[in-house]
Amino acid sequence: MPMPDPYTTYVWKKSSEEILSQYSTADSNLAPYLQVSAQIRSNQELIAALKQASVDSGKAAVRIVVLTVALVGAALLQAVATGWDHLVWWVNHGFTFGQ
Repeated sequence: MPMPDPYTTYVWKKSSEEILSQYSTADSNLAPYLQVSAQIRSNQELIAALKQASVDSGKAAVRIVVLTVALVGAALLQAVATGWDHLVWWVNHGFTFGQ
């Protein structure tokens, strides 16, 4: 009768918390294996979370740039609207520059 594989029994498709929860019931031969397995799984979960955060921050950066461009455009429109009366007068009087 073949011995069951510890990986498929204790680690496969389990989170690091689930692996560590088996630590108290495991025999002394499996305890170090479970500790290392839980640490590796925790690192894998951390790497996956960091990759997702990197993707999310890239999307946020694009949104920030678009919002900045939109706000600069709105500020330019406000500047033109504020000085509209003066600009119209200047255009109607021939663009004289201090003559």
